[in-house]
Amino acid sequence: MKETAGKQILDHDKLGLGLDDDIIEYRRSMEHEIMQMIVSTAKKACGEDMYKNGDFYVVLLQTVDAVLRQPRNIVLARRSCPTPVYKQSVWKYVYSKDKLEFLWSIPDALLYYHIVRNATKYLQDKECGQLAQFVLLMESGSMLEWVKKENGEKIDAVIKIVAA
Repeated sequence: MKETAGKQILDHDKLGLGLDDDIIEYRRSMEHEIMQMIVSTAKKACGEDMYKNGDFYVVLLQTVDAVLRQPRNIVLARRSCPTPVYKQSVWKYVYSKDKLEFLWSIPDALLYYHIVRNATKYLQDKECGQLAQFVLLMESGSMLEWVKKENGEKIDAVIKIVAA
């Protein structure tokens, strides 16, 4: 009888191996495939009426499959620049240049706050320096301000909830 995915996961968990692989090595091995997904999404969007003849954004969201506990990448196109959140990378497709421009990448919450608490160390690291800059821009609120300008929103565009 064939084992279910759930049983295989439970058996794996009993081994105590976990998912503590070297994230940098994992990212390097997946980079080419992920970039192909991003470029493919941009090319496909260029042909859709919603995106034709204009700039748009391509977003990479990184999640972990709830059942299989495997990393999963979701790539999508959108007309507005997204609000910066954890596990997200963003590119802008510039129509006039027919080019994708990398905007930012934000890691998961655990790494995000580790970078915030150890900013100097990360800023000096060649592998993580740019990521640390993005984290610090998000933490200061500067990245959100830039996104609002990019989307043509008012800088103070905030929904205020008045207590009854």
